[in-house]
Amino acid sequence: MKSHKSPFTRSLVAATLIVGQALSMPLLPAFAADSNVTLAGNAVMTDIATVGSWTSAKRAEQIQNNLDNALVAAGDKSPGAVAVTYVKGSPVITLGGYQVATVDAASARAAGTTTALLAKRWADNLRQALVDQASVEAYVGQISGTYQASAPSVIPSAPAPNVTPSRQPQSQPQYQPPQMQGRVVYAPAGLVIPATLQTSIATEVAKPGDMIQAQVSQAVILGETQIPQGSVLLGTVVDASAGRMLGRTGDLEIKFNRMRTMDGQEIPLTAHIMGGIDKYNDKGGDKSDQFVGETWKGKAVQAGVRGLIGAGTGAALGTAVGAIAGGGRGVGRGAWSGTAIGAGVGVAQSLLLRKGANVRIASGTPFQLQLDAPLQFAVPNMQAPVAYTGNY
Repeated sequence: MKSHKSPFTRSLVAATLIVGQALSMPLLPAFAADSNVTLAGNAVMTDIATVGSWTSAKRAEQIQNNLDNALVAAGDKSPGAVAVTYVKGSPVITLGGYQVATVDAASARAAGTTTALLAKRWADNLRQALVDQASVEAYVGQISGTYQASAPSVIPSAPAPNVTPSRQPQSQPQYQPPQMQGRVVYAPAGLVIPATLQTSIATEVAKPGDMIQAQVSQAVILGETQIPQGSVLLGTVVDASAGRMLGRTGDLEIKFNRMRTMDGQEIPLTAHIMGGIDKYNDKGGDKSDQFVGETWKGKAVQAGVRGLIGAGTGAALGTAVGAIAGGGRGVGRGAWSGTAIGAGVGVAQSLLLRKGANVRIASGTPFQLQLDAPLQFAVPNMQAPVAYTGNY
């Protein structure tokens, strides 16, 4: 039987087939470029994976900033200025001595290769992009502001005939973009960083997972670079317990594990508090960062004081009892017995019946943090634009 279909029906069927074919095609990663690092339009680093709380796009943005800063600061931008070095077993790509990217295991797995081979691939891509020096110089000029500064000034049009302006317009200030310069800070293991606590800590209220914060109180000079004053040290409360009855003292364990630089980077660090903090000494060894509200020596001193108080009270009571009993011998024996009993009661009360002391560290307390492993990060310095001093 011959089928009769209207033109509208045939058009609808054709449109359905086209849409079905389009939906069956693999979807293109529309936002893939957000996770790439480029140089003058060329993708030089891809397969950047998410690590921890850092998304692939955020990590790509950070690496892009490092690359741009290195391009501005490096005197040598040739392909030969690209190198791969190893820091704590991880390959680090540098340009002109400035750190660009650390190749991580997650990105290597995403690319189906090893960290060493992925580092070689990224370095080779960067070298290939640097071959076109004209494009590189133009790109550097755009990100540093020299490209805009080299543009010709606009020629003002002539005033209309027979029109005399009542006042000459004042020239407006021209914005000069900040000049970016990058440098790598390398801090060796054993370096001591002076800091000031910005978070009060008390074992009565502290709990594991609480954030703590401190600030570098004095710039740490490292040759031509430095860890600037004001850099933030971040950490957590690992464990905390309040003082309890039976003389059980409060315990606190803290750990600083990150440093936030002046430009917002957060760098992992491995370090310990050196020489204790405030009146509390490290109880678990030189690098454990564990503190107690009261040591056994302190408890013994307190027990002795309380014992003497108890002894005096017991002696007075014993003397009175002896006097009532009558006779000099009874008085002496009562006093001696009261002293012994009172001392025993005072020590027992001190060690068993009282509540143990808590760990309390106030905000503003100074301390020293010593690195247990080297620390390396890029610090881009921003040169402030020239201030306009004329009249608006």
